[in-house]
Amino acid sequence: SMQRDVAKLVANYDTERSKIRGGVAEDSTPLPSGNVNASSASAADDGHHVSASGVSASIAALEGKGGRGARLHMPSSMEDRHVGRRARVAFKQFSSDNLQKIKEEKPNMRISQYNDLLWERWQKSPLNPFVQRAEARAADVVDREKNWMLADDSEV
Repeated sequence: SMQRDVAKLVANYDTERSKIRGGVAEDSTPLPSGNVNASSASAADDGHHVSASGVSASIAALEGKGGRGARLHMPSSMEDRHVGRRARVAFKQFSSDNLQKIKEEKPNMRISQYNDLLWERWQKSPLNPFVQRAEARAADVVDREKNWMLADDSEV
């Protein structure tokens, strides 16, 4: 009996408080049904609809680019994302291909010395994915600088 009285007092207090604060009665507006996050046909028609699957594709779609991002640290393709893994496999292949040649060129060396020579040659090898990436970036920088130098002064 006392609990009922307290519950009524609290309920009355809540309704009076919401009236004073200008609150909306609880059942005055119905809750939306279905997925409110789904885009409507009008949203898809206005050109603001983006469709992509995966994080990389979503970022590229939101930037409005299909390919390479504006920053150099953005990968241009799926291959660039795992350049370290590709380099490890490529180095093992490079080592197995070139170890015999190095042994013929420089006999009577220790294995660690052969490994050091292999590593030095690997650092300069065109088969090294890190070298390929660095060369591609350097070529991009040279092209941009060349285009900047050849740009018409009236455009600036």
